[in-house]
Amino acid sequence: MSDKLRSDEIATVFAGRPGFTLADIRGFYTDQEPGLNENTLLSRVHYLRKKGIISATGRGRYAVGGREPFRLPPGNDETEWYERISGQLPHIRCCVWSTKSLDSFLGVETAGSVIIAEADRVAVETVFDLFREYTTSLFLVPDRTILERYVPMHVNPVIVMPLISEAPLDEYDGVPRPSAEKLIVDLLAEPDLLRRYQGKMMRDFITRVLRNHQINHDRLARYAARRNKKGTIVKLFRELSVGQIGK
Repeated sequence: MSDKLRSDEIATVFAGRPGFTLADIRGFYTDQEPGLNENTLLSRVHYLRKKGIISATGRGRYAVGGREPFRLPPGNDETEWYERISGQLPHIRCCVWSTKSLDSFLGVETAGSVIIAEADRVAVETVFDLFREYTTSLFLVPDRTILERYVPMHVNPVIVMPLISEAPLDEYDGVPRPSAEKLIVDLLAEPDLLRRYQGKMMRDFITRVLRNHQINHDRLARYAARRNKKGTIVKLFRELSVGQIGK
């Protein structure tokens, strides 16, 4: 089986790509084996995954090697804010994260941080009222004017926003965190809220994540469609030469 797999060739041919499809693998093999049947192809894919030569990133989508999962570890402040919600409202879905964590991932100097607390839409005002006990630097679903004029006047402001239904979250030590798929879409869907990450920084983030980390392209596509950004992301991915998102 190992000779038939051509593992080294697979790793070399697809190494420079952020992702590839089953059709790409089929083309790789049928170039030398035009009579290769589907069952044999699927069997080879199975063994390539088992050996860690490739990893699945979505339905019928793969990447070379066992790429590291994307992780955005929470700081103490993020954990504290999350625990304030979960302690009082244990049954709601929420995610609290700081721009400081994203700055750390990107390796850029933090120029003041903003805490973003997202919760189920029905609980947003309850979360806001809960947080009023801890800070006055607090904003509830601020519009563009408030984000530009007033939020920067505060030290470590907290912004309470509704969590989009079906938003993809991951967990880190039991604390919900924004997934890479969520951040990619939100950077495009929330240009005012996340304005410090627009332009080159956004493009660098997306390129780095897709080339170095495990991404579920199907999950990305579903969330992008949920936020009406699928077409925008398809176009941006084409410009960045980082492959295609799922269906």
